[in-house]
Amino acid sequence: MYGKFGMLEESAQDLDGYYRLDKALTAITDALKGSIQPYNSNSMALLVHQTFSPDLTQTIPIWTLRDFTLDQLATYECGVIASDYTSSNADTGCLTFNVPRYAYVPTRQQLQAIRKLLNSHQQGDFFERGLFYRVVMRSLLPDELPQRTVAMLGNQQLSYTGVPIFSGPVPKSTATP
Repeated sequence: MYGKFGMLEESAQDLDGYYRLDKALTAITDALKGSIQPYNSNSMALLVHQTFSPDLTQTIPIWTLRDFTLDQLATYECGVIASDYTSSNADTGCLTFNVPRYAYVPTRQQLQAIRKLLNSHQQGDFFERGLFYRVVMRSLLPDELPQRTVAMLGNQQLSYTGVPIFSGPVPKSTATP
């Protein structure tokens, strides 16, 4: 017979398992009720990709940092976006579904300027040379900077992938789509 648990006669073993599961779930829930806050670090990775679906109901600011262009950084991190003549969305899925090839660690001065551009948020959309870009600041975990690798999880991956960290001048892309 099928029915809700407790509506039929369950074995002593089933009842014991049910109550032990209830206690375990209650303990986890109670442990998570404490105060929580997002993890922050002084070391941040800057991740950028071209977006084809910005929120146009919001004012999208122009990228004003002169140290590098968003196109330059997005191309270095995610690769060149190939021309797409069959659809209206050429998105590669980089940073949405797929891990980037590299992660950029800005200097302290760049980090201050980027935080100001983001109005102290962790991410935002920007406009540059007729294109839209999503900019994401990600706190580095304590072991990531010494290992020069950011742990990231992509679509259909069961374990984290190490993405190499770079800093300094953003290389000019010579890749072709």
